[in-house]
Amino acid sequence: MKHLFFYIRSLVLTVLLIGSIQTALGGSGITTVDGVRYIVYFTGEKYNAVADSAYVYYNENVSGDVIIASSVTYEYKWSEFVGYDEHNIPIYETITRYLTAPVIGIVDSYVSTNYTGYRAFKNSPNLLSVSIPNTVKYIGTSAFYSCIGLTGVNIGNGVITIANEAFANCNNLTSVTIPNSVKYIRSKAFYRCIGMKNTNIGNSVTTIGENAFSYCENMENLTIPNSVTTIGNGAFTYCTNLKSVTLSNSITSIGQSVFAGCNSLTNVLIPNSVTSIGYSAFANCSSLESVVFGNSVMSIGQSAFAGCSSLTSIEIPSTVTNVGNGAFSGCPALDTLYFNAISCPYFAFNAYDYPFYKTNLSKIIIGDNVKIIPAHFAYYQDKLTSILIPNSVITIGEGAFENCSGLQEITIPNSVTNIGDNAFHGCSGLKSITFGESVNSIGKYALWIFSSTLSNITCLATTPPNADSKTFAMYTATLHVPVGSIKAYQTTSPWSNFTNIVGINEPGDVNGDGGINISDVTSLIDLLLSGGEISAGADVNGDGQVNISDVTALIDRLLSGN
Repeated sequence: MKHLFFYIRSLVLTVLLIGSIQTALGGSGITTVDGVRYIVYFTGEKYNAVADSAYVYYNENVSGDVIIASSVTYEYKWSEFVGYDEHNIPIYETITRYLTAPVIGIVDSYVSTNYTGYRAFKNSPNLLSVSIPNTVKYIGTSAFYSCIGLTGVNIGNGVITIANEAFANCNNLTSVTIPNSVKYIRSKAFYRCIGMKNTNIGNSVTTIGENAFSYCENMENLTIPNSVTTIGNGAFTYCTNLKSVTLSNSITSIGQSVFAGCNSLTNVLIPNSVTSIGYSAFANCSSLESVVFGNSVMSIGQSAFAGCSSLTSIEIPSTVTNVGNGAFSGCPALDTLYFNAISCPYFAFNAYDYPFYKTNLSKIIIGDNVKIIPAHFAYYQDKLTSILIPNSVITIGEGAFENCSGLQEITIPNSVTNIGDNAFHGCSGLKSITFGESVNSIGKYALWIFSSTLSNITCLATTPPNADSKTFAMYTATLHVPVGSIKAYQTTSPWSNFTNIVGINEPGDVNGDGGINISDVTSLIDLLLSGGEISAGADVNGDGQVNISDVTALIDRLLSGN
């Protein structure tokens, strides 16, 4: 009976002990090598256990120079039943196996839910340098966060991912080379590394995360390799000493505030791959003097170049279809705009923050292929004194030249059919305006000008264009219309409100006989050869000039029968 009791007791103890060993081990264990702790993961149990991976574990207040091991060995121990003593007490022997595993990562909360919160070397102020072996593939979240004494880091060429905040706030880290193995630099990876002057980004990186290098105040030069396809918002914001940047020609967009506050940046070349430039992308780059857009840009976002106080001229390429609110606002040196966008309906949507608000544009050159002058195009540009609208333009958008008080004369070519609301509203310095013969619609408040300086309005359309009762603020100017259309204007509202409506020769009626025929061709040729006085009908194509192209236009008109 006594022997049976001891046997049952030993069996129960054995089961409990084996159970406790399995629960405690859980497929992992901690080991220390040269003062650095590692966690080793393995599969199987006892004699079949095989270690497959190891990670740098939580290391508090590590100091000096640290070399991370490429592999570590864990002592896997268990107790094994070997028999009974003379009192029938179970005897157990400690068995030890050595499991060796490659170090493939630096631990963070994403390695295992069992170790949430551990951050490798986080807040180790006395860590001076670290060497990461080629076996490591992953540098974890906050791995070296606020290691303020860290001056050097050697990243092995096996690393694929540098995780969020991995080196954030490492104030004394002056340079870093990111090897070609790295594909992902995550959010805030090098955030506020204020001592960093140089960074070499390997040519396999595809993603640079949000704020990855923001506030790296001493970074001077930057080359983003062509492997990079994505740059996150604010990636390089407030790199205040950044003087030059070469962008990847594989990116399709420049996101929100990517280079905002880089106030030492002088020149930017946007590659041809880029289709959109985001909100405040280059805002407050106060030294920026030159921006060259690639041939694929379609959208320039709100405040994209706001506060670029050294920018003197800008060229909007033909591909652009939208320019956001305040895109170039607060650029006081900006005086010349080259506008080539073929079809750009809007320059802004907010009545209080147009693209060129608080600039000093004095010269706008519109490309010969432009079809639409966008809404709010030159809002409040009171330094603008003249504008040449090319023959390609079909539509002048809402508020396009609103409050351009310096404009004195405007000729709208024959190609234009529609003029939007408020198009010339508040142009208080305007003395004369000519509408081409194809204009059929003039919007509300388009010429809402309370000024006696506007003395002559010429409309070459034979049929009075549709207009609103509030298109014109005053009717004191002399209205010049085709001779044969005087009665139509006198009987059509609101044109009939003009007190002085007079006839003019239609374009093509060079000799002023009231008709357009072959004799006008002869008169126009004689006029060009003699250099005589230009008649009202000589500018046949309505481009504001009289030359051989008007002869061609007149002959084409006669041949077409129009």
